[in-house]
Formats: sequence, C-alpha cells, structure tokens
Amino acid sequence: SILLSSINVTIYIHNLNDNPPEFLTKNFTKLLYLFYPLINTIIYKIEFIDKDQSNLTYEIINDIYTSYTLRTYTNSIELILIKSIIDNHEDNLIIRIWDDKIFFSDLNLYINYFQYKIEFPKIQSQIINGYINFDENFLTINLGQLFIENHSIYQFISFNLISNKFFFLKQLSNNQTELYFKSFHQTSSIEYQIHLTIMAIKESIPGITFHNNNNTKIFFPSTEKFQTINIHLWPIYRQMLEQTISLIININPNITYEQFIIHNLPIVRQTLAQIIDVNIQYVHIYTYELKQNQIELLIAILHSTSQRYIHKEILYNKLKNSTNIFDKILFNQCQSNSCENNGNCTSYISLLYNQYKYIYYNIYQRLIPKYQWNIKCLCKNYYYGK
Repeated sequence: SILLSSINVTIYIHNLNDNPPEFLTKNFTKLLYLFYPLINTIIYKIEFIDKDQSNLTYEIINDIYTSYTLRTYTNSIELILIKSIIDNHEDNLIIRIWDDKIFFSDLNLYINYFQYKIEFPKIQSQIINGYINFDENFLTINLGQLFIENHSIYQFISFNLISNKFFFLKQLSNNQTELYFKSFHQTSSIEYQIHLTIMAIKESIPGITFHNNNNTKIFFPSTEKFQTINIHLWPIYRQMLEQTISLIININPNITYEQFIIHNLPIVRQTLAQIIDVNIQYVHIYTYELKQNQIELLIAILHSTSQRYIHKEILYNKLKNSTNIFDKILFNQCQSNSCENNGNCTSYISLLYNQYKYIYYNIYQRLIPKYQWNIKCLCKNYYYGK
C-alpha cells in the first residue's frame, strides 16, 4: 500500500531592487530655444520607467545658477524654468534619478538659448494639384518641396504642419522640407486644405545643424499665424490608360514650359471639350512631358452619359483634322518595323512606380506622373512566342 500525506507550503516572492530606472528620452539631447522662454515654462518633459517600482528621488546636477526645478509624476519629469533668461548661453544639465539611493541613471541635457530675429515669410505654393495613381498599394507620395518667398536668403526654415492624418513633413536640411501624402484607394477626386506655421531665420547659428539630428529639439515662440495650402488630386484609372491618345504640340519659344502648363493647357482642354462635345470636367490631361521644343500631352475623355472613357480610335477620328491646336496625334506608338515576322504590334502606357515631376509657377505647384510608352508584339494565329 502507498501512504499519502500533504503539507502546506508558503512561498514568498520578493521583487529585488536590481534594476536602475531607465530614461525613454535619448541621452545627450540638445534643446535649442530660439527665444527666451518665460519663468515657469516647461522646458522639457522627460519620460522614464522603473521596473522595480521602488521609491525614486530626483536631482539636477550642474544647475550652477539654480535656474530650474523638477516637477515629478509617476513615469515622467517636467523640467521647469524658475529664473529669467537674459542673454544667449548654454546650460549643460544632468538629470539624475535614484532608485532607493542604490541605483541611479543620468540624462545629459544641453540647453541652448539663442534669441534671433524670427520672420514669418509667406509660403509660395498655395495651390497644389495633379493626378495620382491610387492603385500603387497605398504608398506615401512625395508632393514636392515647400518654398517660401525669398527662400534662398534664409539659413533655417521651420514648417510646422497643423495636425492632419493624411499628410506629414520631412525635413531634408536646414532650409529644405518636403510634403508627403499618405495615399489610399480612391475612386473620385479629392480636395484637402492643410494649415502650416512657417518661421525662418536669416542668420546662421554656429555649430548647430538641425537636419538629420534626432537628438536636437528646436523650440520657436508660439504663433497663430498659420497659412493654407489647397490640394486637389485626381485618380488615374486603368481604363484611362487604355483609352489614352497622345497630342504633340510645338511650344512657342517666347513662353516657358511652366507658362504653357499654367496658361495654355486650360485653353487646350476647353478646345478639346468643344470638339468632342462634352463638359470640360470630362477632359483629363493627366500627364505630359517636355521633348525639346515640343510637349506630349496624354489625354483621356469620359463619356458625358456614362462612366466609361471614349475609345481612343473614336477620339483620334474626331481630332485628326484639328491641326490648329496640335501638331501630331497618336493613339498607337507602333511603327511598321516594331515587330518581326509580321507580328501584331500593340502599345500601352505604364506609369513609373511612385515617380512624379513638379512644376512651380507663382503660387501654383503641379504634380506630374512620370510615364513610358511600351511596345508589345503578339503572334498571329497558329504561331507562338514573343
């Protein structure tokens, strides 16, 4: 027989204090204030974690003039200014957190105060429009660089985008910033209005490089002088590409490429609408390319009574005699010798993957999809191959 017995066991688990607190803020962070903040300003918020949940104490080291104090919370600290800033200078502080006076962690903060003359220049591109291929797996699309009036005279330009889930900014250098659009599948034209604040400095700041430095945080004085950019984007459909014709127009040497796009293109579009007898909103000149002294326009026109595009051969027949507005019309790029062995030639347009050109003119900015013509040879009946 087997004798069974039992015993009560009590297990005590203690969380040993064996981990120092950890700062979530990057060490050796540089704070650059381009103005003199007021007393009681929160200079910086510092976050941390303590895996042991011990009793923590905090101190500021190297605060020579006792200019700061700390306001503490469960998992964060606020560095508060308690003395006036009266001149340009740098404070090198160490924020130390003790864990039951056993372990500690240090965070090095370099705080620079430079009071420069800050200007609020006017943004140049107030209207951005263009066609976008929304079938590209919801990519982010670069809408181009943002410019301000007299852009080149400023050493540093700060664009701050008022919160918008569809757009974000990427700073490339001290005075170069690009605007990006978070693309999503769209079947109709979309319009946005985004708001930004813009501040700029003409003087250079010795030893300071802003771009590509995640450890430098820049603070400008608060402002309510926001500016607006209106953005209008149209989708490019597969059917548009399939029913596209190409118009070649000679450009007058007395006007620039940009002037033709802004001023002459609307006239061409209106003329096409009149010839085809449709509303101008159905005429889509969705991209174009400058070729020496000529420009190629890619055009697709929607039926006025349906949601389908007019067949390119029908467009060709209606437009082929209208030589007063263009010099050449094509709906097929095939030549007599495009295919060997009497193969059947077809041509089609493909948009280059997430590639765009930009035209800037006065307050306008135009987004232009890059494209290429492709030739495909098909075998005749009873033959195979390519």
